[in-house]
Amino acid sequence: MTEEERLQDFWIEADVLSGVSYFDVVNAGLEPVKYHYPVMSKQQVSAQLNFKVWERSKLCCYFRCLDSGEYFKIN
Repeated sequence: MTEEERLQDFWIEADVLSGVSYFDVVNAGLEPVKYHYPVMSKQQVSAQLNFKVWERSKLCCYFRCLDSGEYFKIN
């Protein structure tokens, strides 16, 4: 199964959930460990939200940059 197919399946299932944990993402076959915090300062980029995770008391959003294909996350 490709990453795009895993993302599609994940979003279909996540739509019925009120919150998704880090382990839900891992169990769906996605790889949150390949996402890093950006080293750049404030900058505007075109990105796709791949998934979002509630980690304890914060929301973490995982993106893919449309120009470079790099993966990053923002809390």
